[in-house]
Amino acid sequence: GTWGTDWNEEKPSGYNWWLEATKVPSAWQYRDSFSSINVGIVDNGFDTSHEDLNINVLNDAVNNAEHHGTHVAGIIGATNDNKIGITGVLDKVNLYGVDCYATSKQKKNNVAVSSLLAGIELCISNDCQVVNMSSAVSPTNTEETKANAEATAWNAIIYLICMLDSQDDGNDFIVVQAAGNGDRNNNGVDAELYAGYFASITEDLVKEVFEYFAENNIQLEHDISVQDVLDSYIIVGAVDKKQKKNSWQLSDFSNYGDTITVCAPGVDVFSTTVMG
Repeated sequence: GTWGTDWNEEKPSGYNWWLEATKVPSAWQYRDSFSSINVGIVDNGFDTSHEDLNINVLNDAVNNAEHHGTHVAGIIGATNDNKIGITGVLDKVNLYGVDCYATSKQKKNNVAVSSLLAGIELCISNDCQVVNMSSAVSPTNTEETKANAEATAWNAIIYLICMLDSQDDGNDFIVVQAAGNGDRNNNGVDAELYAGYFASITEDLVKEVFEYFAENNIQLEHDISVQDVLDSYIIVGAVDKKQKKNSWQLSDFSNYGDTITVCAPGVDVFSTTVMG
């Protein structure tokens, strides 16, 4: 272990349970052969002076140090083996942040669909191969949440098609979205119906957007398929520490359903927060 840390991937526990559960220490044995990667984080702001974090905020003029963005950045790439705080999952990583939330003068709890998607585009245009967003549609009533989810998915598809079209060959990216944290009572719901953005993309909806492009004579430079769009994002559900019959369980708040690609620890994850 590193400076006194005993890793136990068979029985994850303590502050490092989330790293142990995902078998990250085993992957670190091969860190000499890792290549460097650029990861973008579109969130609610970052502590750029944090002692355990090195992040380049792409819209620094409006960046506001916030716990959530700082926490997510640390999970992905807090500086490793510096005897401070934690070690992020990735070793050779360049972190890029975009604060996409409203300023304190605006409604702080709200985020515009366009600013989130533009933030992702900003990361990809800065050569980020992976972009993380831990946002979903805010739940109101069932019908309104559903309508908002589909509207944001429609916009996400348009952005994905345009971003795929603007990439040079071999310059791939993947967008990672959290599945969302349930309804207004924090009980998990079907992410495809209610979470919005990439989580609510369906094959039929992608086909509709391509039809819309054709009807409006919107020309693309590259030949992009429905499958290309569906392959350009992953949706992540949250598991908690409790196992039943040796298998991980979704947390009560985690959204679920067929749109989920993979699940990962989402409870009691120890990471960086705003200093002071």
